[in-house]
This record gives sequence, C-alpha cells and structure tokens, in this order.
Amino acid sequence: MERQVTDSIGCALIFHLNKTMANREAPIRSFREEAVAYMERMRALAAIASLAPQRNSDHPLFRSLVSLNDLMQARTNSAGELNVGGFGPGPEKTVDQLFELLHAQSTYGYDRMYWLADGYFEELEQDVQARKFIAERLPVAEHYEATIAELGYWGWIKARGGEPALLNSEGMPDLLLGPDVEGDSVYCDVKLIQHGTASGRVRKVIEKANRQLKRVHGENTKGLCYIRILAPVIRYPRFSDNGHGRLLAQPDEGNRNALGVPNEIAAYFDAARNALSGPSYRTVSKTILSWEERLVIGNIPGWLTVMGTRNSCLIEHHHARVRFNVNYDLLPKATVAFNIRVVPRVPYERGMAWQYGC
Repeated sequence: MERQVTDSIGCALIFHLNKTMANREAPIRSFREEAVAYMERMRALAAIASLAPQRNSDHPLFRSLVSLNDLMQARTNSAGELNVGGFGPGPEKTVDQLFELLHAQSTYGYDRMYWLADGYFEELEQDVQARKFIAERLPVAEHYEATIAELGYWGWIKARGGEPALLNSEGMPDLLLGPDVEGDSVYCDVKLIQHGTASGRVRKVIEKANRQLKRVHGENTKGLCYIRILAPVIRYPRFSDNGHGRLLAQPDEGNRNALGVPNEIAAYFDAARNALSGPSYRTVSKTILSWEERLVIGNIPGWLTVMGTRNSCLIEHHHARVRFNVNYDLLPKATVAFNIRVVPRVPYERGMAWQYGC
C-alpha cells in the first residue's frame, strides 16, 4: 500500500556559477520571485521580436512560459514557497516529479545567471544590434533553442570579462567574443545538438562553423565553435532500505573520460576530438562541448537534494592555423538546485520503509 507524503518542508532554491554547489557561497532565491522575473523578461524579449501570445501561442517561448506558470501555481503555496504535499505515490513517482520541477527551474535558472542577469537584459533591450539579432532570430520557432544558446553564451562571456557582441549576418559566426591577449578579435559560432541526434552530426556542425569563421578574415580568423548538447544526462537514483525507516536515494555516478565527460554523451566528445585531430577545419582553433547533468540524492523521509549542473570541456585543434588565448574562462558552468525535506504520514514499521515519502 503506497502513501502520500505530508506537506512540504523547507526548500532552498540555489543558483551557483560554479561546477559544484556550496551553500555558504550560493545565493538562496525564491522560486516564485525568480519565476515571475524570468517570465516578465521573456515576455519583453518576445516583444522585441513582435511576438505575442495571442498570435504566437504555439511558439516554444510562450509554451514554456505556460508550463512554468502552471507548475508554479501547482507547486507553490500562498507565500511562494515550494510545496510537495501532493507528491507520489511511490518513491519513483516522487523522483519523476522532482525532476520535472528541476527542469522548470533549470529553464530559467541558467538564463538568469547568464544573459537574463540584472543589467545584461537591459543592455540587450537598449543595444540596436542586439535588438536586430533578437528580432530576426527569435520568431523562427525551430531556431528558438539555438537562439537562447547564443544569448546564453553571450551572457557568460560578458560576465567573465569579455566584450561580446551578437552578430546577425547570414553565413557568418554568431558572436564576436572580443579581443584575445594579443588584441585580435575572436569569433564564435554556436551550435546546438538536439535530442536524439547521432554523434556524426558533430563533425558536420564543426565543418559549418569552420566555413563561417573563414568568412571573417579567411584562414587568419581566430575562432571557436561552442556546441551545446540539449538533452540532459539524468541520474536516476537507486533506492535501498537502510533498516531504520528510511529509503536511501543514491544516484549512479556513471563513468567519465579524463575531461569529465559522461559516458552517455562521450560519443559527441569523441566525434569532436576526431574532427579536430586531422588536417581539416583548422580555422576552428577550439571547440567547447557543453552539457547538463541532473540528479536526486538523499533520504526518504528526510532531506533530498535535487540538482542540475551545467558543465563544459575544451577540445583544442591539433593543427589549428591560428591559435589564441584569452584572459577569461571560456567554459560555462553553473548549478541550479534545491533542498527539500520529505515527511511521512504514517509511523515507521520495520520492513515497510518503502511507504515513506511517496
């Protein structure tokens, strides 16, 4: 017989611009306040592109806002705090619901740390070139995720001390990152790997980036290709009874290569490394591979940590025509997480620990 958990107990929503989460360093934020701020800015972004929910309700931007608003209404109380009173039944179902909540928070969390950060979005609204970029790219629904990836990397480079600019010329790179240590301009082409894409696609996007970079200064262009893998790596936990009334939720760590790339996406890394080890695509001096991992860990009943971590790695071309270095971090990384306490409605009976938290 499965049972529901009681009402939620405390939730700390954490955004952290680092690979690892440290509560003492990470700002604690309100789920409702952050969601509302995100939705307001995304509507303002849509307005720049003359998109309106009445006319463009099927656009992924508005669909994502509807989903986020529905989830916010269902999962927060009158004070704006997360409420998991209706989670379950069953630990597996509870974990699925927590991953759903994490997906919503990841949707706006990374953007709020990158291009939607205070001051950055206002700059986008006021910059003529940026407004033109948004007005021309955003209305194309199938390019929505790629456009957000371009805005995200613009925000990351800006926050790290670069001088990025959004470019909007057909057949050219997406971004000017700014000068390198020698004062030369560095350009970037942003690519997206969609769900279910075969690893062979990586070589094709690097080939295209190489062509686009060469259109700037020919073979003397200093450039990189930033590849974002859209589908997250999900670390579902294994459940075990600790014999004291709790289920231990422990995610599988998974195997990784020397650069920390999970085996689940290692084929993309291998394809990029192979493409950059031969005599082709030599204007792509560097390729950055970016991905996200999500996990749930903790005890039921007790505290659970639900966490998404964005990581990236750098692959250098073995035979690059022109190499470059910059004085800031090119590799995006961040953590979005929340801690939540799950409390049982029924007293513990030995052998019945599975009833808890679900």
